Amino acid sequence: MVIFDDIEEQVGKSNALNLLARLDSQAGDNKSAELRFATAHDLLEEIDDRVGLRANWGYLGEHYNRHDQLILALKAYQASLEVLPRVADDRGYQISLRGQCDAFAKVNNIAGILACLLILSEEDEAAATDYSRIMDSLEGRISQEQFDELKKGLSENPDEVRLAMVQNVLAQDSETTDTRNPDNET
Repeated sequence: MVIFDDIEEQVGKSNALNLLARLDSQAGDNKSAELRFATAHDLLEEIDDRVGLRANWGYLGEHYNRHDQLILALKAYQASLEVLPRVADDRGYQISLRGQCDAFAKVNNIAGILACLLILSEEDEAAATDYSRIMDSLEGRISQEQFDELKKGLSENPDEVRLAMVQNVLAQDSETTDTRNPDNET
């Protein structure tokens, strides 16, 4: 059918653009990378390819993370996590969550790191070990009240803590110039 041929062509073009954008990013050609990511994104939106959009946002987050544009990385990873329910693409969700965890590490947001690790620990023993190690190292370094509050929030809803930490970091950085605003793209 013609419609499936058109969709296949759009997916092929977006995959090629994402690959070229990732290569541009690795080579340090930020303008070209961001233009190609944006074009791939537009193609995926045309055909409502949510898995492709999750990957596109994740690749964009990876690009921003690589070039220490951490606020934009957090936004792109957040858009990737929101574009599709976790159950529809658990692997893509985990990849984007790992990327967001890396961005939290670069901005030294311990609660964000812990929230990501706790969510990842459901299926990743290394994440569970890292989570326990960080929690153990925090105990005694912050007040018991703060520690108990953090532990309670994480145990009740780590995703809510993660999202609050994204908002916290974004609020702390109000002077970001955003060439591709993930807040407008879900």
